[in-house]
Amino acid sequence: AAATQNEAFSADEFAEDIRHALESDPAIAQALLQPGSKLKERTLEIERELREVEVGSVRDYVRQSSRVADLHAQLQRCDGILAEMQERLLGFEADLGSASRDLKSLRSESRSMATKLKNRRAAEAKLGGFLKRVALDPRHASVICDGAVDDSFVEAVAALDETLGFAAESHDDVSFSRDWRSCRDLAPLMEKLRGKATARCGDELLERIDELHRDSSNVHQLQRVRLARLAPLQRFLERHAPEVAKHVQDVYVDRMARTLHALFRAYHAELEKLDLAVADRNDVVAVPEDAVRYALTGRVSLAKRGDGFSLGDRAGVLKRMDEPPLLVHVAIKENRRYPFEELFRSSLRHLADAALSETHFVTAFLHGADQSSPAVQSTLQAIFRRAFSATLEHLENKLFACHDAVGLLLVVRLIERARTRAT
Repeated sequence: AAATQNEAFSADEFAEDIRHALESDPAIAQALLQPGSKLKERTLEIERELREVEVGSVRDYVRQSSRVADLHAQLQRCDGILAEMQERLLGFEADLGSASRDLKSLRSESRSMATKLKNRRAAEAKLGGFLKRVALDPRHASVICDGAVDDSFVEAVAALDETLGFAAESHDDVSFSRDWRSCRDLAPLMEKLRGKATARCGDELLERIDELHRDSSNVHQLQRVRLARLAPLQRFLERHAPEVAKHVQDVYVDRMARTLHALFRAYHAELEKLDLAVADRNDVVAVPEDAVRYALTGRVSLAKRGDGFSLGDRAGVLKRMDEPPLLVHVAIKENRRYPFEELFRSSLRHLADAALSETHFVTAFLHGADQSSPAVQSTLQAIFRRAFSATLEHLENKLFACHDAVGLLLVVRLIERARTRAT
């Protein structure tokens, strides 16, 4: 059966070869179809040609055998190299697979860590804000206990004030309670710092106020330079030691009232040195007509009158209400004298400037409120009560011995205008 199968296979191959030969070489088909063609001769001829080709092929193969062997060796080496590369690529593939799994794991961990970081930052923002409000910076505590009373001390007291005030506040995101453990733990320390700050603030403010009383020559400049920047200390005392704040306010009012009283008494005494006597008890309203009559025309003119009942240019004092007060030492040096209404204008202007400056200072330093508040007005009245009394006393003493009717009328107009501006 196997031999029959091989014969069938050989016959099939032979038939396929014949068909291929006929298709590739049409001359063979023409030769076979010609009449009288000898198929056997042709077959022998083809066999001979095939043997010749076979022999030539064998000879060529023998000649090229060394090169074929080299090529075979090269092919084997290439197979070995390709096999090694295949193994390496398989190793790379395994490594890449492991790296891919590691990257996926790292990506997952990265997302998890990003979420944790976001949550921690959110918690830190809320908790950090709370800690800043409930706990005081150690540097501020050190300054409050041992530092000099300067801008750093004022800043530290303001921070302590905010920390202490946080206990009584309620917020949208957190309600503070003294019952929290953090507050209970910090309460003793905060109380000690509050007591220390209260004592130092009160002592420093009282000392600065005494400096104002001792150096009364430039009291308003000292207020702005030495005392005004300490206003946060008074606010701290008002919130955490009201009795100390009230004592500081009472001492300031007393010292300032005395200082202003002494200043205005001294200023009025200096103004007396500049007084120009315009009229006395011997001056009368009626004068002889010959004294006010023009010699050429014979007409009477009051402009020629030069006694205490002549207005002249004295009404100009009403236009000088906004000018600064007289500098007594300069006027004395220049040997100047002024009528009563000019001295009163200077005194009134000096009083108004002092009242305006004191109003701003008292509002900012003692009360931190609106100027029209009852507390500010009450404090100002207490401070200027003695100064007003000194001014009225000086005016009354002047009026008792004054015979200058024109000057008195101008003083009345000055007072009227001052009241109009004040309202």
